[in-house]
Amino acid sequence: MLAACFAFGALAELFKARGAWAFDLRSELGNLSAPWLVLALLPALRQRSVWRGALTGWAATLCALAGFYVVETLLFLPAFEEQGGLLAKFVWVFRAGLVWFVLGLVSGPVMGALGSILGRHRGWVTPVVGALLIGEPLVLSVFGDRRIPLPFPLYLDWHFVWTAVYVLEAFLGAALIGMFLARRPWRALT
Repeated sequence: MLAACFAFGALAELFKARGAWAFDLRSELGNLSAPWLVLALLPALRQRSVWRGALTGWAATLCALAGFYVVETLLFLPAFEEQGGLLAKFVWVFRAGLVWFVLGLVSGPVMGALGSILGRHRGWVTPVVGALLIGEPLVLSVFGDRRIPLPFPLYLDWHFVWTAVYVLEAFLGAALIGMFLARRPWRALT
């Protein structure tokens, strides 16, 4: 599971790797946050204890972030010439992404704990994932393209270019919730 999470992070960075159209569609897709939350939730579905679920979510998140930043360091070694040796370059890149590690220390355990609870109620996984997909565009509509003046390492400066990516993400979330609602046996109110 941890190797798969590391691979997820590595592939997310490879997918968004800068090219001729840096910070365009591929970058926007690679930076989606909801898949990272789902990553912490899914492996915890098998955990019976909320604490074990939280630990699973935490480990999944940190392994994925490590994969992301290891690949980022390796892809951009020439750009980090002034940082010194390989270890110094890793430290520099990880420090630049420290905000995501700090946020992952919260989101990973929370989503993992939720995953362990949902593991007992599997039918609710689909609408929760749908809500996460809808939630990201809502959060970005409030905080996107605005500086959030928090102290280091929590300083965030979110920018997004391809609004269509987030609209599609919200539609996918709505479709998941719609599928859930369509499968539920509803009794007519009388």
